[in-house]
Amino acid sequence: MVTARIAEAILRDEQAVIPIASYNPKYGVTLSLPSVLGRHGVSQVFEPEMSEEERQGLQRNADILQNAVARMNQLLAQTSGSSGGPRFVISRPIIPRPLAGSPFSSCDLLPWP
Repeated sequence: MVTARIAEAILRDEQAVIPIASYNPKYGVTLSLPSVLGRHGVSQVFEPEMSEEERQGLQRNADILQNAVARMNQLLAQTSGSSGGPRFVISRPIIPRPLAGSPFSSCDLLPWP
């Protein structure tokens, strides 16, 4: 249902304000914040008013995400045998794929082609 709503906003170029994830250069990661969504994707991101404690918490979470991506890239470079292999990046989409044989509904991350 959420995917249908996102598709509708894009197809109709609604310029609707909805919470949706997009790359946020201020934090250097993809965050889900209220954003204007239309035919050309996210055109504006609104950062809600936050207390200093909330802002610090958001920054801490962004730092954790950046560190996780850096560790994934480091592991990928080690397993590929070279530093020129594929990279996980946070400014491009990540494709979810169910884990084979997992009792959980988790996903692993695939690098964007």
